[in-house]
Amino acid sequence: MSVVNLNPASTHPRSGSFWSSFRQSVMALVDGEVAPSRRITQQPTRAPAGSITFDLIDPDLINARDVYVVDYEDGLLFDQVDLVAIGAASVEARSNVEDVFATIISMPADNLLVVVNIDTVGDIDQAVDSLFALKTARPDIPVVIASATFQKNNFTSQRRSIADASVRLPCSCAALADAIEAGVLNSKS
Repeated sequence: MSVVNLNPASTHPRSGSFWSSFRQSVMALVDGEVAPSRRITQQPTRAPAGSITFDLIDPDLINARDVYVVDYEDGLLFDQVDLVAIGAASVEARSNVEDVFATIISMPADNLLVVVNIDTVGDIDQAVDSLFALKTARPDIPVVIASATFQKNNFTSQRRSIADASVRLPCSCAALADAIEAGVLNSKS
C-alpha cells in the first residue's frame, strides 16, 4: 500500500497550531470525509510474468522418486500428493496395496515412496496385514498412511511396523508435505 499526498503542504497553508489542524483532521474524519491533507490509495499490483511455485518438500528428499498413491478413484489424496511432490519423477495412482507391492518389490528403495489411504481397504485388519507385509519385505521403502479415522497427524516412527508417518484426512498440503518428509527421513533411520 502506498501513501500519496495529493495536497502538498506547500500549496496548502497551515492554519493555526498543530492542535488546531489535528482537530480539523479528526472532525473531517468524524463527518465521513477524508482529511484534506492526505489520501491513502492502494497502487494496483502487477501480476507476475510467470507462475510462482515453491517446494513444500525438500527437493533432495523427493527428486527422482516414483510415488505410488493408493486412494479412492475420485479421492483427493492423489491430487494432493501430485501437487506437493512436484519434484518427483512420477506420481501414479494404484487401486490397492497389493498392486503397489507387486510393482515395487524389486525396485531400488532410494527411488520410491508409497502413500496409502487405508480407508480404501475397508477392513482395518486387512490394511494392517497388507502394510505389515510390505514393511516386512521392504523396510527401506518409505510408507505414509492416511485415514479419516486417525485422531491426529503422527510424523514419528511410532507405527514403524506398518508405516513411517501418518496423516489425518482431510489434510492440508502442508501437513501432507510434512508427513512425506517425515516418512522419507524415518525410513532412513
